[in-house]
Amino acid sequence: MPKNKKKTNKNNKKVVKKVQVIEEVDLEKENAEVVEEVKEVKKEEVKTNKKNNKKPEKKLDKEAKKQKRWFKDFKAELKKMVWPSGKELWENTVVVLSSVILVALIIFALDSAFNGLSKLEVEGVKKIQNSISDEENIQGNEVIEETANNEVALDTTTEESK
Repeated sequence: MPKNKKKTNKNNKKVVKKVQVIEEVDLEKENAEVVEEVKEVKKEEVKTNKKNNKKPEKKLDKEAKKQKRWFKDFKAELKKMVWPSGKELWENTVVVLSSVILVALIIFALDSAFNGLSKLEVEGVKKIQNSISDEENIQGNEVIEETANNEVALDTTTEESK
């Protein structure tokens, strides 16, 4: 990386840190202002409630404070984020897409290879089954011929004995 780029990155980081510190100070000021506003609203509410003989609604105040605080914190966190430049975004997009394509090609190649192997295995099993069934047929034919010969021999011997 060129020296100029390193300097600009360091300078950018310093600027970002300064901006974050300034934003935090601003946020603290805003929070103090919100707290003061809430106190004033409470005082007014207490005055009006005294006139009306009602108790102040503490639950609603707490929920409103929580909601205001959450949105303020959310806004502060968004300001702290460092967004990539257009060039960085494009480079990262290219890297992600090329990685996805590469992984897809690898998975496709492995899937094809395993599919081919399973087809070879199935064909081999079928050949073995065919050869076994052929042997059984041959043996079965031999047994049938032997039994037929035995029956013929028995028939001839029984005819002779008669």
